[in-house]
Amino acid sequence: MAIEVRMPKLSDNMEEGTIIRWYKQPGEQVTEGEALAEVETDKADVEVEAGDSGILREIRVAEGQTASVGQIIAVLAAPGEAPAAAPPRASGDGRAATDEAPAPPASEPVAAARPLAPPRAQRSLRDAKASSEDGRQHPVRASTVARRMADDAGVQIGRITGSGPGGLILKRDVEAAVGKEHGQDAGRKPAAAGTEGPAGAGGEGATGVPRGRERVLELSRMRATIARRMAESKREIPHFYVTSEIDMSEAMRLRQTLRETGTIATLTVTHLIVKALAIALTRHPRVNASWRDGGIVLHDEVHVGIAVAVDDGLLVPVLHSVDRLSLPEISAALLALTEKARSGRFSGDDLAGATFSLSNLGTLDIEEIAAVINPPQAAILACGAVKDRPVVRDGAVVAAKTMRATISCDHRVLNGVEAARFLEELKGLLESPVLLVAG
Repeated sequence: MAIEVRMPKLSDNMEEGTIIRWYKQPGEQVTEGEALAEVETDKADVEVEAGDSGILREIRVAEGQTASVGQIIAVLAAPGEAPAAAPPRASGDGRAATDEAPAPPASEPVAAARPLAPPRAQRSLRDAKASSEDGRQHPVRASTVARRMADDAGVQIGRITGSGPGGLILKRDVEAAVGKEHGQDAGRKPAAAGTEGPAGAGGEGATGVPRGRERVLELSRMRATIARRMAESKREIPHFYVTSEIDMSEAMRLRQTLRETGTIATLTVTHLIVKALAIALTRHPRVNASWRDGGIVLHDEVHVGIAVAVDDGLLVPVLHSVDRLSLPEISAALLALTEKARSGRFSGDDLAGATFSLSNLGTLDIEEIAAVINPPQAAILACGAVKDRPVVRDGAVVAAKTMRATISCDHRVLNGVEAARFLEELKGLLESPVLLVAG
């Protein structure tokens, strides 16, 4: 029986992906859970795992081609069912020979796919022309994501060396080229937008850049996605905010003790917050909810997305089932996800499925922050730095290490009292952190 492998939704906002490479070729055995292909999305390079075992019978989307979420990218067959088919032919414009993704017959299972958005017509790499040293024109092979990034950055795609199969130019190649170009121009930094000299003055400023000029920065694909999603969030979701100041003195002492004894050598404040969230969200399931199709969806498990800043954007890798993880397990899992975020390479569902999000800016010298909700989630917690601040204890003013935490809530799902009770629960857990170690 044929098993269709479809382009999975590798992040909550993903719409399409480009096949960087196939790890298997037609005729080869595929084992469930094995890495089948590497896919480039607008945020990261992600390994796609096989959802079933079988023989790779056909590749529908070749390396370098782009498929929308839900589109058939390969077909598996049971051993001995049918001979392997050749990889897809590319048409004159670089599209796969099988451009459409019809709905699978009811009798045929679908591998590595959930109910997904209906597939759009496939878009593939564009073979632009670039001049070689002898003056001849030759095709430039680049993924859709890489070409968009190059266009946004104003970099000539033909001057970039591709690291993908057959010299295919990928997102990481464009990022490297842009970084190199910016490094070369570091000594000629332009004036800030709108900078002007005295009224009526002309000429150039000290930097050699004409005064009064503006720079327009084109958005990278990641930044454009963030802009669109956050604008939709603020437009569609009725936000409200609740802030609490949490005494982190005991939590910081516990952190220091666990690090010094080697119990959890890499323990951070973020790890403590995530563990406290895991407990608090279990006790307040309404906060661990989503707004979907005009109704409230309560989730059985706690999946926390952790906002991680990357060059010109933000990634939110997901710690799945944190309500089942111990503090050491959370520390190890988050460390691994952070490294993946910095390298831009993820696997499986690392970027999908969050039921709640955390944005911790505690490494920077800020007081507090109110974050924008990532739909369809009902809330997001944002934390500022742990600082020495005056507090009142037993009628006396003393110094204590405190942190200000703000929860942004969807008023369609939560009201102020529910949010306040949740934040009160979180505060109690962090102020009595022994519960975090025992839980």
